Amino acid sequence: MGIREQMRLLRVSLLMGVVVTSMIPGVTSKAGIAPDVLYVSATDPTCGGRSPCFTTIQAAVNAARAGDEIRVAAGTYTGAAPAMVGGDIYTQVVLITKSLTLQGGYTTTNWTEPDPAMNRTVIDAERRGRGISIVGDGTQTVTVAGFTITNGDYSDLGNPPGIANRVCARTDSDCGGGLFAFRVRLNLRDCTITNNIASRTRNYSDGGGAYLWNVVSGSRVENTIFSGNQAQASGGAGGGMSITFGGSVTIVNSRFENNRAAGEGGGLYIFQPNDSVRIENSTFTSNVTCEAGGALEARLTFQGTALSLNRVVLRENRARSHGAALSFIKQGFGATTVEMTNVVLAANAVESSGDLRSVVEVSSFGADFDLRLAHLTWARHPQLVALRVDASLGGRIAVTLTNALIDSATAAYVGRQVNGEIQIRHTHTLIHRVGRLHVVETGVPTFEAINPREGDPRLDETAHLQQGSAAIDAGAESGVREDIDGEARPAGRGYDIGADEFIPPSASSHLAQLRAQSPSGSVRCSL
Repeated sequence: MGIREQMRLLRVSLLMGVVVTSMIPGVTSKAGIAPDVLYVSATDPTCGGRSPCFTTIQAAVNAARAGDEIRVAAGTYTGAAPAMVGGDIYTQVVLITKSLTLQGGYTTTNWTEPDPAMNRTVIDAERRGRGISIVGDGTQTVTVAGFTITNGDYSDLGNPPGIANRVCARTDSDCGGGLFAFRVRLNLRDCTITNNIASRTRNYSDGGGAYLWNVVSGSRVENTIFSGNQAQASGGAGGGMSITFGGSVTIVNSRFENNRAAGEGGGLYIFQPNDSVRIENSTFTSNVTCEAGGALEARLTFQGTALSLNRVVLRENRARSHGAALSFIKQGFGATTVEMTNVVLAANAVESSGDLRSVVEVSSFGADFDLRLAHLTWARHPQLVALRVDASLGGRIAVTLTNALIDSATAAYVGRQVNGEIQIRHTHTLIHRVGRLHVVETGVPTFEAINPREGDPRLDETAHLQQGSAAIDAGAESGVREDIDGEARPAGRGYDIGADEFIPPSASSHLAQLRAQSPSGSVRCSL
């Protein structure tokens, strides 16, 4: 029986008042009892002599009590099927509705130390749904670690026609090709989420790889790769991952690469979370969007610091209209802040024509928006402006930059002031092969340049400084104590300009390894 036929029967059962207990994971509590460990192996029904042993992950989840740990041996786990939770149908290989830890990377001879790299543990949805759905009520904490989640496709499995906010946020949409998390505190680590599709058929379907919807503050994504995922139907946002509403999320030591979105945010899309999102020590490479924000688009309402990036590299991302790498949009009321420190933007591109296409695009819908940027490096954008600020609909946009380095761009800073206020204040900006420092596109934006510099930064292929760079010791005191690689700052007589702090090779024996990465091949916006 096919997935869609099973869904039809489930809906008929619901209308008839039949309780489909076989498809509802039990939610039991065991307060005061130590968590149990359950074991899963796809190939050994004895789990190497461990008990309780299961041959499917879902059977172990169903048997687990809240707070238990499930250890999964290497192998490939399939069997996507529909299940009903609270009257809604979700289709996946694994459905979780309780607090637990799900850890892959074991073998049946070693249940002590997981090694996901050596013991690949795959959840393969076979294009019949998604890999994992996690559905909570705000009280659950779920850890998913050590899995490859692949071949998800949630086409036509999301909201019923004409319905919003049931199993996806947007009306008529699907969501979350690989992983879905709703109203839980999620800890996602040591995973690879690859080759998943949010939807092939329904417009505005978000989260090709993962969809985090109303997750609880304290959620965390760590050491996880989002690769080759797609939100490919028209208007679909977040090729790699979409974060919609919810509390604070931290993304650390993670990679977004070769993801695609027909809408915004080729790698990552962030929509109106109610707390801060932090991205640290992560990379965005060769992601594509057919609208704005090749690597990332964020639409922000939170009053306070809504988004921060520290030690982030954005390389060879592409957008069709603007914001080759980044697009930030302030919505709602009150003042919102974005902070960026030690960020490299290199060789990103916009496919449309025009003189004022941007690497970073900033706009506001009538509210105050502050951007505080320190030690940013823009490199190899000969046809783009580094930063474009658009105040078309009112509000005040204030941008403060310290020790920014811009190598190869048509212009450094552009202001388009139609019905609002723009203030761009920068200290110790170093430019090289940049057409103009300031450009007034429309209106009377205010620019203030303090000690601007011009000279060759002598950047290598990874946008690090080389001996003789004009950026070395040329910056202002910034209070930033580390650089893009985590090396101490300042290393010489003063602060260097840009994301990198130059250290002579003799002073750091492992520097060559840190800088060994080379840009991957470019991709175009063909979906």
